[in-house]
Amino acid sequence: LREPAERLWIAFHSYGQYPAKYGQGAAGFGGYFGNQSAAWHSCASRHGVRPCALRFEGHGPEQADVYYHCDQLIKGMYSAFLPEWQAYFAPERLLVLPSSEHFA
Repeated sequence: LREPAERLWIAFHSYGQYPAKYGQGAAGFGGYFGNQSAAWHSCASRHGVRPCALRFEGHGPEQADVYYHCDQLIKGMYSAFLPEWQAYFAPERLLVLPSSEHFA
């Protein structure tokens, strides 16, 4: 697993659509993160964390209209997706570790 904040920062700078919409550098990232986190908190407060992580844009037009549906923010919410993995893989078959340990 990648560190979520670093993952979000790298995604912002790796995919051109985010800086194109919000601007370059720290100010652009701040606008991007502010928009995404506000939309996320709005959804989670109405529908719950797990339902929003699994079906963010499916909760209605407010979420569907969010730029790229908070996809990069949600991809870093590993704990929301872990129950599915645990349901299909026996504990001895599932290894969860930080990517820094894998790539070291």
